[in-house]
Amino acid sequence: GNEFSNAAVSGAAPAAPAVPVDDGGFGKMSQEVQYQLMEAAGLKPGPNVSLALAVDKFRREKTKEVLLYIFFLFLFTTSTYLQRDVTDAHAYLTEVKTSILDEPFPGLTYRKRFEDIRTEDDLWLYLNNVIPNYLFEKSDGAIDFVLAVNVVVQAPRLRQVRVKKLPGSSCRLVPRIDEIETCFPPYSDANQETEPIFGWPPGRMIPYSTSTDLNTAWYGTGILAYDGGGYALDFPLNTTRNEMVAAMQYLRQNRWTDTQTRALFFDFVMFNPMERFFLSCRLLFEFLPYGRIHTVPSFRVMRIGLDSNRDYAVFVLDGMTYCMIVYYIYKDFQTWQFLGGARYWKAKWHWLNWIIYSIFTVAAVFKLRYWLISFQWTRGDPSLDATQAVFDFEAHGWTYSQIWNWTAFNSIFVWLKAFGYFKYVGDRMSHLASTVIQASNDISIFLFFFGLVVFAYTQAAHTAFGTDVASHRSLANSFFQHCFILMRKFEGQFDPVKEINVYLGPILLISFEMLCVFGLSRLTIAILSKHYANMKDVGEDDAMTVEFRTTMYRRLGRARHRFMDFFLWRPRDDVAMFRQERDREMEAIEDRESKPKKRRKKDLGLDPAAVRALQKHLTHVQDGVQVLQDKVGKLYKRYAAHGLVHDDEEEDEGDVANQVQAFEDEIKEVKTQPVPGNKTVLPPTWRVMEGDDGSIFYFNVETRKVQWDPPMVMSAVAPAEEVIEVQDLEEEEA
Repeated sequence: GNEFSNAAVSGAAPAAPAVPVDDGGFGKMSQEVQYQLMEAAGLKPGPNVSLALAVDKFRREKTKEVLLYIFFLFLFTTSTYLQRDVTDAHAYLTEVKTSILDEPFPGLTYRKRFEDIRTEDDLWLYLNNVIPNYLFEKSDGAIDFVLAVNVVVQAPRLRQVRVKKLPGSSCRLVPRIDEIETCFPPYSDANQETEPIFGWPPGRMIPYSTSTDLNTAWYGTGILAYDGGGYALDFPLNTTRNEMVAAMQYLRQNRWTDTQTRALFFDFVMFNPMERFFLSCRLLFEFLPYGRIHTVPSFRVMRIGLDSNRDYAVFVLDGMTYCMIVYYIYKDFQTWQFLGGARYWKAKWHWLNWIIYSIFTVAAVFKLRYWLISFQWTRGDPSLDATQAVFDFEAHGWTYSQIWNWTAFNSIFVWLKAFGYFKYVGDRMSHLASTVIQASNDISIFLFFFGLVVFAYTQAAHTAFGTDVASHRSLANSFFQHCFILMRKFEGQFDPVKEINVYLGPILLISFEMLCVFGLSRLTIAILSKHYANMKDVGEDDAMTVEFRTTMYRRLGRARHRFMDFFLWRPRDDVAMFRQERDREMEAIEDRESKPKKRRKKDLGLDPAAVRALQKHLTHVQDGVQVLQDKVGKLYKRYAAHGLVHDDEEEDEGDVANQVQAFEDEIKEVKTQPVPGNKTVLPPTWRVMEGDDGSIFYFNVETRKVQWDPPMVMSAVAPAEEVIEVQDLEEEEA
């Protein structure tokens, strides 16, 4: 038997009789579909579990789930937007970067900027002129305000990373070249120099300090990654402009940087009291092994601490967001226990859920670390800031940026999950959402194959042209260059590779464009188009979604009418509402009858639901014909009993059969018109229902429509002459 019926299971006590609830045709579904519906509602088969109960529970749970996720989206978007003022931070950062990086070197006949530094002379010219002009707005003042309002938070630091001087035998030489006396290896942790060097003021020796001593993290934004240790020289905040210029000149004249130098860092931090922004500025000068200097600037804007009611409110919103994430994890864990591992992981939306949870967890770890360090610094001793750089704002800014990198990445998946609820909006949105889900497997396989092809061309271009073409100097740069080609940015791509290799360059570039740009990139559209066409042909196969969507539309319609009745001063008494509803239905019927029927050019394939409805309608028509036949027979017998049928006009049984057949033919030609029904005369698909307050309403079990007035029934209209004839006959009998 059907394990989802209302009957009790074998061996169990019979369940108490329940109020009959129409299941909307769900009982005619297959066993597998019914199991899926019960599964979606979170119910298991049992003696007191029916399909109608599953429908009701699914409707309530899904409504709560949709509304809760809308609230979650509001919390997530609001807290993310308020926690980081991107617009003002961008304006502040742009102004500072322009002042530092685009400031020309003084005393030169040509324009030279930060990015043009290539030699040691360029480096010291920049440190001796541009940096003092920026940090000291007054020629005789100390380090105080920058750009009139920005406060320097702690002492600026100049840090050098050096390597050991190795004997010439350790250099990598070929036999033809004579041995070199001294070798200066590339930077590595094992090759770092740890012997003291001279510093400032004159006569002072600077010892090597580890990253723990300097409270500085490693840095990997440049060509190489550098440890946080080195030789640090801090400039107290009471240092004047002349003292800093003198220090730079002394260090340059005594060759503080030489062939053992591998990196030079200059760090300073500013605070803007108007916007409460902290700005960490780091200028890196890499001394490359082949004799040139490579510059890398780094600027990080952040906010530290909670200083206003707005900060506390945003902190509460963020906490509420993570509380909802914990709630969602708990609900998913319950679903996993109910379905089991195999059925749970079969749903692709569950994979998306755990991707979101994982990213939120990573972001939460960065946030916890950031806030703990921030509170520790804001409650620390401020007297040390004037003489030394005690806090690594660069590393703290990196943690701050990671929070928003992961949050920005997660926002894609959070809003993508909302796409799964679009199927409850309408059938078109349902088709689109189902298409994406069904096509995900094919698209994943295609993207994997597509990625292999792009990486193959990336490796080929990097190997062949990386030495001569800057855009292919590394695998990452070559990969991004091929991504630009996929976005149809062909300018400047052909000539550089053609100059290097007149045959291989065009072959690689043209074949990549033909294969990926004009071939594989269009395959994604073909996959989606195929699945969308299949979805439209098959139609909606999720009965719970259809039922939920119909119910929500009905409830929204009621809410809309109530809203309009309340705010637009429409009649609100029951009689007026009933009349308006009846008038609207009659107008709709008249409009449908008055409009000419147009031939449809679309496919004439029959919908199974429409065929079942037509069969049911034909059955009702056959029942009506049988009732009319019985009435005709009774009327004939009545006429014969009153002598209205003469003996010479009496027919045999065969003639009576012919007469009945004639009556049936006339019945088929009888015209009908819609007339209001009542509690006892209703169309076959309508039921009389009683609400909790005793009010009577009418419910259609097929269309799920609810209305106050009795539905219209079809009544036969007899010709005028026949009506007169029957009336005369009745008068004669009287």
